[in-house]
Amino acid sequence: MFITTSFKLVVNREEKEQILKLMRNFSSAVRFSYKRLLEGFTPSQAYTMTRQKFPELNSHYVSCAVEKAREIFQSCKLRGQNPKKLIFGGRALFEKLKKKHLQGRRLKELKRKWKEKRQGTLLSIGAKHKTHKGNLNLRFITIEKGKNNLCLRIALKNRKFILVRVKRDLSGKSDKWALFLSKILSGEQFPYTVELKLKDGQIYGFVRFSFDVPPQTITKSKGVIGIDVNARPFHLALVEVSPDGNLQSYKSIYLSHLLKCKSRNRKEYEEWLIAHEVVRFAREKGKAIAIEDIKKLPKGRRGDGKAKLRKILQFFSYPTFSPLRPVVVQGRWEGIASRLGPDGFAGPP
Repeated sequence: MFITTSFKLVVNREEKEQILKLMRNFSSAVRFSYKRLLEGFTPSQAYTMTRQKFPELNSHYVSCAVEKAREIFQSCKLRGQNPKKLIFGGRALFEKLKKKHLQGRRLKELKRKWKEKRQGTLLSIGAKHKTHKGNLNLRFITIEKGKNNLCLRIALKNRKFILVRVKRDLSGKSDKWALFLSKILSGEQFPYTVELKLKDGQIYGFVRFSFDVPPQTITKSKGVIGIDVNARPFHLALVEVSPDGNLQSYKSIYLSHLLKCKSRNRKEYEEWLIAHEVVRFAREKGKAIAIEDIKKLPKGRRGDGKAKLRKILQFFSYPTFSPLRPVVVQGRWEGIASRLGPDGFAGPP
C-alpha cells in the first residue's frame, strides 16, 4: 500500500532562490524530455539528450525529469487525449491569458499562477539502493539535539546541498504524516519519493512511501507494559506486569523538558523520541502496551491554589499533550499490540 502525505518548507530568501532556480531547471528538463518523446525518441535517448542540455542538474534529477515526462505522456494516451496538444501550466490558465481584455492586477495574478504551475516543480524518486538512503536528492534527515525539527536535504549542483526546515503539525490520530515520521525517526532505510511544488509563493512538498502494517508478534499473552501519566514529578511510569498481574519491573521517563518546548513542532519531535524509548522497552520485555486514557484526567480549575500543577495537567489534554499517540503508531509499526483502555489497560490484543 502506498501512502502520500504533505508538508511545507520554511525557507529564507537565499534558500528560496536556490530552490526556485532548481525548480525552473527541472521543469524545463521535463518539458524538453517530453518533446523528445513526442519526436519518437526512447526514454533512454531522451535521458542522454536532456543530460547534455541541462548540465546543472545531476544525473538523478535528469532521470526523474525523463520519468515524469514519460508518465505525463502515457497519462495523455490513457485519457484519450492527443499528447501533442498538452500545455504545461494548464490549458485553462493558458486560454485565460490569451484574452486581450485582461490587464492590471488580474493579468499579473494569472501570469504568476501560470509560471508557478509551469516552472514550480521538483521531483526526486526514491530508491532502495543503500547510497540513496531512501532518496538521493531530496532526503529527510534529523539533526542534532537542540536544533529544531526535521530537515529536508536538497541536493544542488556540484555535489552541494542545503538543509531546509520542514514544517508539519499532526492533525489527529490517523494522520499519515505520523507514520512517515515514525519510520524516519527509527532510522529505518526505506525508499520514498518527494515532489516539491510552488503555490502562492510558498514551497510545499508531497512524500510518497509504501506502508505495510506488520503482524502483531508481541501480544498480551506474555503480559503488558502499563503506561501511567504522573504530574509530580512530571513523567511517564512504565510498569511491567506478568500475565497473572504481578509487578516485574518499573521504569520512569521524565517529561519536564516538554514544558520548555516553545514550538509545537519541537514538542512533537521530542514526543516521538519518547515514543521510541517506550516501544524499545516493550520490545525488550516482549510485552504489549497498555495505555492510560488521558482524556479522563481532571485538569483542575482556576482558583484551586494549584496553578503550577494545573499548567502541567493542561498538557494531558489531547492533542496538546500527545506522546502516547506516537507510542501507539510506533508500536503497531513494530508489531507490538498497543491499545488505549478505559481503565488504563489494553483490552485483548
